[in-house]
Order: sequence, then structure tokens, then C-alpha cells
Amino acid sequence: MDRLKRYRRPLEESLERVAYSCAIHAALAKFEPLPDQRPPAFALRLPKGAREEEYLYAAYLLALGLEEPQRPKVLSPDRDRKGVLNFDNASATIGEGGSAILLIEHDTVLPPTLVAAIDGIVDVLPVSAEDLQVAARDFMSLELTDEEAEQLGALPLDLLFAAMRPGRSFVEIVQRVASSQRLRVVAQPQPRLEDLGGYGDAAIWGRELVEDVRSWREGAIPWGDVDAGLLLSGPPGTGKTLYASALARSCDLHFVSASVAKWQSYGHLGDLLGAMRETFKEAATRSPSLLFLDEFDSVGDRSRFSHANANYSTQVVNGLLEAIDGSDRRQGVVIVGATNNPEAVDPAFLRPGRLGRHIRIGLPDYQARKAIIRTHFGDDISDEDVDRVAAATDGMTGADFAGIARTVRRKVRVKKLPLDARTVIACLPPAYRLVGQERHIACVHEAGHAVVGTVIGYGTLEAVVVVNEIRSAVGIAGGAMFTVRNHIVRGRQSFLDEICMKLAGYAAEKMAFRATTSGAGGSEVADLAVAADLATSMICQFGMGEQLRHFKAWSSADLERLRRNLPDVDRQVSRILEGELGRACSILANNWRALEQIAELLDKEGAVEGEKVRSLIAS
Repeated sequence: MDRLKRYRRPLEESLERVAYSCAIHAALAKFEPLPDQRPPAFALRLPKGAREEEYLYAAYLLALGLEEPQRPKVLSPDRDRKGVLNFDNASATIGEGGSAILLIEHDTVLPPTLVAAIDGIVDVLPVSAEDLQVAARDFMSLELTDEEAEQLGALPLDLLFAAMRPGRSFVEIVQRVASSQRLRVVAQPQPRLEDLGGYGDAAIWGRELVEDVRSWREGAIPWGDVDAGLLLSGPPGTGKTLYASALARSCDLHFVSASVAKWQSYGHLGDLLGAMRETFKEAATRSPSLLFLDEFDSVGDRSRFSHANANYSTQVVNGLLEAIDGSDRRQGVVIVGATNNPEAVDPAFLRPGRLGRHIRIGLPDYQARKAIIRTHFGDDISDEDVDRVAAATDGMTGADFAGIARTVRRKVRVKKLPLDARTVIACLPPAYRLVGQERHIACVHEAGHAVVGTVIGYGTLEAVVVVNEIRSAVGIAGGAMFTVRNHIVRGRQSFLDEICMKLAGYAAEKMAFRATTSGAGGSEVADLAVAADLATSMICQFGMGEQLRHFKAWSSADLERLRRNLPDVDRQVSRILEGELGRACSILANNWRALEQIAELLDKEGAVEGEKVRSLIAS
């Protein structure tokens, strides 16, 4: 093999391929000529994370440098649509005789029959300083000293090969790489997980992951003890992508981002699966890393595939499951999937060892909004102004805050305005003033929740509020904020108490005005919808109905279908709702004076502390 020479064909050459061909030639030079002079067949194991296609081009260039009788065949394994390697064609070609070079990835396991057929396996070393010297001389007519080549070899190869263009000197190459690295650093978002406000359970999970990754790096725990899979769900704009990138920075993990839509852009099913494998390969090669898979619900749920493309969709799900599985590929890789629609995710993805944890992120509450405001404005804004802005931004998402913060910063900078609540609120979307009879109805409604929840001991009431303005289409007029103890298991009465509290606002309207408004319904998170779903779950999932039964239901839509399709379920749900509505009305009748006082305070002040509510009820 020492007679191999690179075939000079400028249209097919690149500096990268020239460097790789030098590395391949060095690997082939390690083989001793076979004693019987028969044509050899070798397997070359590429460096970890190698660009396989570019190495194949480099091997072709080397092979074309030989006369036809001595030219080796350059081979690589085939892949089926699921990404499984197939060596049948390579084995058949090697079996025909003649010289052959088989290129395989770093972690590929050859079948025993192929190991027996070839004459040896050798590792191709990463590009060396000597390889760079040859490539620079042949492709750029640039002579590099040993020291210069060593310095270039220490740079990231992707940036180095991009910077090594004909006509550039060593100094210019180094400057271009350094400049691109500075730009990449500036372009990256800066917040770490500890800098972000809100996120609830997701923030807790992230902090625990930071500690686990640190312990793993120190050798205190194996990777198998790290909870390294999460499905993050929530409405659009709640900051799922921001969370993942901030988590990667806190854990000091390489960040890789992908989606099914991105994979589909490569072409047909085989291209999609190939792009999927490359994404996971990058995450494994750059480990420890965090792989963020956006729009995870677009993968689909196999139990719901009934269309003409069901086979295609099933293969996508199976391919992703195979990519996620496997201890070797998951070693040092954290996977975070994000979705607006978790009900459409195949349950197989949520099993332990895959995305074994599912956490929902809701719209930020009052305390979370205060933390988000601090994230964007730091100590440049006073505590009092933070409180005012948080009260004025109910219903807004993390993405809304990010856009508003940019606008505020620009106005402060350009118009020399103070960074205070007045400036921030002036940058908010137009507000609808809650005044007059509408405000009075909202105050009675929220007072009803506060009174009933306190009397039945639903939780500890922190405060009850009614906003002055509604600034978002999803904004609400107010709320009674209870701190509720986490339950390991819940009894029937616990569910009934929650339903009673949810219906208390509706009950207060009915008793005070002899009529009700749309304030208790209209969306999946409205009081009536939540109460109906709780009652349906009691009957159909928790064995608390008239008959012992169990139905799978992953979403509010699934629970609604049960009510629509099963008349006896709908009847039992209605009976529970009517019963708890009656209980709420009875509690309010016994505490009506307290309700009126709370509603009056809400109308005037906009907020009543929980301790004040409790004292009014007790008096």
C-alpha cells in the first residue's frame, strides 16, 4: 500500500479531503504486505465524530491515484430505513477478491463473518500537524512550519477548514478562526438556569440535574443514575427552548437542537432517518451534551396512526425510539423534548430510560412574573415597580416578556427614560379596563373562591386579587391563590373539595345576581372545565364512580369524549357537579357577610391578603 498516491483532480478536491486522504494513507501504511502477494482487504475505523462522507471522498481520491489493476475498491456499509447497518454488499464485494478498503464509524461492530474475511482493522488517527502541512502545501501553496501546523491542529477543525482558503497566510487563518469564535460567543444567549424566573418543577428538576452531572463528572455516580430524559410541555411562548439552552449552560453541556421538521427538510424517509442519526451522533460525539428536540408531538403516537402515511409515521417513531435507546449512545447525553401538545406524544417515549419525566410549564403566576421581570431588568428596577409590572402582566408568557423587555430597553436608551413601572407599562399591549358592573361581578366571583376554599380547608389562601386591566387575550380578571399540599394519594373527598372550590365563583355569581356570566367557562382551564374533568377522572380512572371501571385518558379532550360517548358517565359527572355546587352555595349563604366585605375590598384595593380573608370569615 506504500505505492498509493493521491489522484490529482482539482474539481473533486478540497483542503479537508486532502487532509483526510493523508490520514488514511498513514493508516494504510501500517499494514505489512501480505506474504503471498494476494490483494489485501482492510477495514479502516474512522476517528470519533468523523464526517464519514468526506472520508469516503478522500479514500476515492487515494484509490484513483493507482493504476486500474492495483486500485482498491472503497466500501462502506449500507443502512436500511431504520438506520440499521447492513454489511451484505461489502461482504459480497470482498468475497469476490481484489483489494478493498472498508470505512466504518468509530463505534461500529463488524459481523464475525466479515472480520474473518478481511486482513485487518486499523484506526485512522485524527488529522495531524503533518497532514495539515501537506494539505496546505498542495491545496493552498502555503508552507507551514512545524510549530504553525501544531497551532492550527489545536483549533476546531470545522472552523479551520473553512478559514484555510487559497491566498491566506498562517496569521490570517488564525485571525479568521478567532474572529468566528468571538462572534459565535456573542451570538449565543447568555442566561443560565439560575438566572431564569419561574418554571416551577422544571427549575427543580434542572437544579437536580446540575448536581447529578457534576457528581458524574467527579466519578461519584454512574451515568445510569442521572435522570437524563425530560418531556417539557406548555403553551407557546412559555420559554421551553430558553429553558433547555439555559440548562445546558448551567450543566456545562454542549447544546444540540433539532426537530422532526428540520429532519424532514432533508428529503424522503431515508434522508429523514439519516439526519436523525446524525443529530444523535453529534450529541454522542460532543458529549457531555444536551439534545433538545423541539415540537416533539409532531413525531406522533402510533396508536392514532390510521391514515395512508401510517407506515411512514410508524417508521419515524421507531427510528427515534431506536436512536434514544442504547447505553453507549446515551452515555453523557441529556435529552429534553418540548411540545405544546403532550397528549399527541407516543407513550413509549415516556418510559424510564427515555424521556422518563414529564413536566408541564404553565403561564407564569404572579411570583413567577416577578422573577421573570428581575431576569430581564436585574437591579435596575425597584421592588415596588416590579410588583406593579407583575400585577399588570397577568396572562403573558415568557416570550411576551422578552419582547417587551427589548422594547423597554430601547426606549430607555434612545429616549433617556427612567426604567420604572410607568415606562414598562407604557410598552405593554393595549389594556381593557375592568370597571363598573363587570368589575363588581369579578370581585364577587373571586371572593366566592376565597371563602369556600378557606372554609373547606382546600389549602392555605395567600391572597385573592382582581386586576385593574386585562392586557392579553388569555388574561384573566383575577384569582384566589391557594398553596396546596402535594398529595401522594388522593381520596374521594379531596377531589370533591377541589370541585367545590372551583364552582364557588359560579355559585357566588348565581346567588348575588340571580344569574351567571361566561367567567366560569369558555376554555380548557376555566372553572367549569376543570371541575368536569376532575369528576370524569374520578368516575373513569380512579374507581370512584357507581361502577368499577377504567379508561385511558391523556387529555381534557379524551375526558370530554368519554362524557359525550358514555351517557352514564355524563350523568354521574352532572350529579357530582350539582352536588358540589349546592355545597358551595350553602357555605356562601353561611358566610355571606364575609363575602360582601371581601368583594368590597377587592373593588377598592385590587387585592386582599389571605390572613385578612380568614379574619373576616371568623368574625
